Formats: sequence, C-alpha cells, structure tokens
Amino acid sequence: MAETGEGDGTRERPWKLKTPSLQADFTAWREEAADPPALVVQVGKTELRYHLRCLDDLSAMLKGAGDWVPLGSADELAPGNYVDPAPRPVPLWGERAHRAYLNAIECFAPFAALVIVAHLAGKANGMTAIWAMSFFWLRVLHCVVYWFGVPFVRTVVFTLGYVAVAGIFWEVVK
Repeated sequence: MAETGEGDGTRERPWKLKTPSLQADFTAWREEAADPPALVVQVGKTELRYHLRCLDDLSAMLKGAGDWVPLGSADELAPGNYVDPAPRPVPLWGERAHRAYLNAIECFAPFAALVIVAHLAGKANGMTAIWAMSFFWLRVLHCVVYWFGVPFVRTVVFTLGYVAVAGIFWEVVK
C-alpha cells in the first residue's frame, strides 16, 4: 500500500484506497499505540478496528504456505467444517415427509426418461397421456399417504405408480 505514494499508514497520512468495484474510497492506518494495537479502516464516518497482530499472523501463514491458501465453498463446506450448533429434533411426520420427497425424486427419473423417449420416438398418444397423468396423481397420493404413515396403502399406491411407468414403457415398445 505504501508503494502507491498515497500516505504512509499513520492517522495523519493514512493509506488512501478504493473498494474492489472502484466506486468508493476508504482510508486505513496502523495505530500501534492502541490497546490492543489496531489496523483502522475508515469508510465515510464508519471506523472499523482490526487487531494488528492479525496482519502479522496472516503474513506468517501465507509465507508458510508459499503465498497461496486455497479457500472457497469446497473448503468451507467440507465434512466437519460445519456443525449445527443446536440440532433440533424432527417430528415423525417431518421425517416421513422428507423420505416421501426423496422417494419422489428417485421415481421421477425413469418416468421422465420414458416420457421423453415416447415423445422423441413419436409414440406419444392418448394412452401415454393417461399413464403419465396416472403416474402424477398416484405420486401425489403416495406422498400424502407416506406423510400420514399409512404403510400398506402406501405400498399399493407406489406399485400402481410403477404400473403407470410400465404402461408408458409398453406404449413405447409396442
């Protein structure tokens, strides 16, 4: 910063800087006499103070890492880097709703693939439309039945949904 010739990093002659977008000016200076020593950054009337030793620690860390430290979402979201400070219990209906959602996503792929194949192959007709509507409404019913925890009805509705997928398959191959 001092190489730019604009200030020497003191309160009387602060470094004059611009934000990365170059749309705002701000100043910064070292305040060694403060307790604890601080780097002061002022934007308009707002003054931010950072522990000056952080700069020394950062400099030592960068030198030790060869001036490069990988950062970003891959590092921040790595397993173990985030722990929910207050895990909350999920009610049973919430767990069932989540499982119904995951099941719906798993069942959608073969359905979507067959509908696209039927369309591209020119095999889409009234019967494929009936099977597709049946699949949709059976999946809605499956989610509701799953949510309310009705086990045997859920299995029947799930199976009927796959019968609808098989019906679309049959229309494609016949």
